[in-house]
Amino acid sequence: METKQDWSIEWVTFFDEYSGDFHPSFKLKLAKQLSEKGSKETGIKGFDKYDFQLLIGQEDLKLQEVQGYMFALVDFITPPAYSQPVWICWKAEGVDLRQLHSKDVSNIDIHFHWGGNFPKEETLPYLKPYKKEKKAKTGLHFDIEYYYNAFPDISFEINFTKPPLKGQVSNINNFVAEFAESWNRKNPDNAINQISPLTKKDKNVFEIVADIGTGNSMKTVGLFLKELSGKIQSDSIGKIVVK
Repeated sequence: METKQDWSIEWVTFFDEYSGDFHPSFKLKLAKQLSEKGSKETGIKGFDKYDFQLLIGQEDLKLQEVQGYMFALVDFITPPAYSQPVWICWKAEGVDLRQLHSKDVSNIDIHFHWGGNFPKEETLPYLKPYKKEKKAKTGLHFDIEYYYNAFPDISFEINFTKPPLKGQVSNINNFVAEFAESWNRKNPDNAINQISPLTKKDKNVFEIVADIGTGNSMKTVGLFLKELSGKIQSDSIGKIVVK
């Protein structure tokens, strides 16, 4: 139970500027209930599987009481860091809603909800790839899926066909370091600012995180993937997801 609560609170960030007086118990119930009700009330299936974030109090919450609910305007963040303002609301019987957020609500039956008119259609494009490239067409050793991203910040989710051996991981890490060093030597005005070695996310899934640099473009990403394909066995990677 404790692990679930820790996860539930972490997806929401509270800022002192406009939510500094929010009680810890209020924060916990807000984060937990909005996560649990995400799929049903936003219309996004599998809501809790995505890396959504909620920023509360970074801007004026525009608190307003309407028909027995207290509404607040917050920032909803999609996986590639696309921000949208959304309304959330809460309700509890027999209490002053105007001050409830600053009270201990551990023993109060409070209900949090997404406030309606959730921008589902604006959010969905960020949850599925906008382009898929099959290896049979590209000639590379793996399929590629491209998602909208916060370029120049890019992540490469590498899906191996089976758990990679240490030697395979080492070879890819060496390639990554050599690619960045070579690129920056040849393109000093358009340097790759940072690129990480492989980080394990799951049994067969590893990730590379990079700041490609504002002077570059997705063409640099394409070249990186092309050269990576030439460094691996043809059946070792099934798919790479670019986010």
